[in-house]
Amino acid sequence: MTPGQAKQPDTYLEIDHPLGGKRYPAHIFDMNQGIAWIEYGWAGDDPLSAPSNPVHMVQGKVEATRDDQWQIQSEDGLVTIRTLRLAGGGSLNDEDTIMKLIDFPEGDREQARGHIEAWLRIKLPPQK
Repeated sequence: MTPGQAKQPDTYLEIDHPLGGKRYPAHIFDMNQGIAWIEYGWAGDDPLSAPSNPVHMVQGKVEATRDDQWQIQSEDGLVTIRTLRLAGGGSLNDEDTIMKLIDFPEGDREQARGHIEAWLRIKLPPQK
């Protein structure tokens, strides 16, 4: 599974970028070498609550490190991606973050794709 395949409406991912810190994609798309995503808030009705730069891209080989976790060695450093989890078998409890993200609309996936392509001036590959 890839990050783009893992991101479903009821699944939340965290991207930890060495320069940008922790990011939470509303939609994420796999590229031939890397990922592109758009953050929560991009599709909201309130322009004052929307992120000023909601579109991001990381280039490099996406490698699965373990179940529902990936890493990309980018020119900025190591980028990690993981699936957020509620309390349970793991040591991490992401319930507070998930509860905050639930309140934000994800927006339409195809509109998000078009927005990313226009913003970054790229053509995303078809998703499988």
